[in-house]
Amino acid sequence: MPGDDETKVAKAAGRRADAVIFDLEDAVALSRKHAAREIVGARLARPADPEATTRMWVRVNAHDELWRDDLEAVLSPSLTT
Repeated sequence: MPGDDETKVAKAAGRRADAVIFDLEDAVALSRKHAAREIVGARLARPADPEATTRMWVRVNAHDELWRDDLEAVLSPSLTT
């Protein structure tokens, strides 16, 4: 789902899906990249519900500068691989 859609991102973990992919790449206009990073980063920084089974993934940009900004925005110590 587009990472700049705050409503969808907020509801993502409540879905009965095996996984949700937050897209920071081509689903987000260049002018909305910063907002998308903030929205997705904030969602991923929230503590996970111990009963949740939905995995959350992030699709980052391939462009040299953009992928670095994407990773800096969404990585946090609370994430697992």
